[in-house]
Amino acid sequence: MPVGEPWEQEPVITSIWGWDLSLVGIDLLHVLHLGILRDLCGSAIKVLVSKRGYFRGATIVKRLQEFTRQLKLYAKAEKLQLYLRNVKKSTVDWRSDKCPELRCKAADCGTILKFLTWKTQLEEPPAYKGMVACIWAADRFVRILFSGGMYLTPAERESAYACGDMYLHLYMSLACEAVDAGALLWKIRPKYHYCWHVVNDLLSKGRNPFKDGTWMDEDVMRHTFHMRRKMCARTSNLNVLKRFLVVAKTAMDKHLGV
Repeated sequence: MPVGEPWEQEPVITSIWGWDLSLVGIDLLHVLHLGILRDLCGSAIKVLVSKRGYFRGATIVKRLQEFTRQLKLYAKAEKLQLYLRNVKKSTVDWRSDKCPELRCKAADCGTILKFLTWKTQLEEPPAYKGMVACIWAADRFVRILFSGGMYLTPAERESAYACGDMYLHLYMSLACEAVDAGALLWKIRPKYHYCWHVVNDLLSKGRNPFKDGTWMDEDVMRHTFHMRRKMCARTSNLNVLKRFLVVAKTAMDKHLGV
């Protein structure tokens, strides 16, 4: 991990009693589902759809429509969430001057990753054969952490480390292969380095890094901003707090059977 403090001006939070730099962690939601998994899925979709044969259709647009149809059928059969209505060129940021990136919700990214794992295991891709194992390793890595408790068992830590390390090495190999071919695929960004730290800390730390993600925080912020747009700007902060206190009391009463 980095040596020293990660800021130039010390924030106020460091003055709180019991503060320690180890309390600062990496948010896997933004590193994975809103980060490097978007690059993985975006590049995989572009490779699979670019050439005829893997998905039916005479044009890229038609093949993306077929991809969407199969994705929806898979999500329905596996009872997975899917908010994305259509996968278009804009959805994967399909351009000739930059690497593709999947544009969707974090939950949809996980669903699409599962679908790509199933699809590439069923039928070999037309190019970048290493993507089959890379996608499988990424999906397996996420599944282990997602299903684990607050603290991972020794077996879970070893499995997560093996799959995470495999994913990172294979993805780097795909990126190098794309560079040699002069193709803009398999983007490498700083979040890839963050994920490397998470994977390499798994064997020494028992805490599940997935539990430190801001999944619930993102949902609360979305609902908060949605409510604030309907309130007076001067009193919106207080009204939002009051509303959530009422909801919290109702939920607690229900949980306690009051």
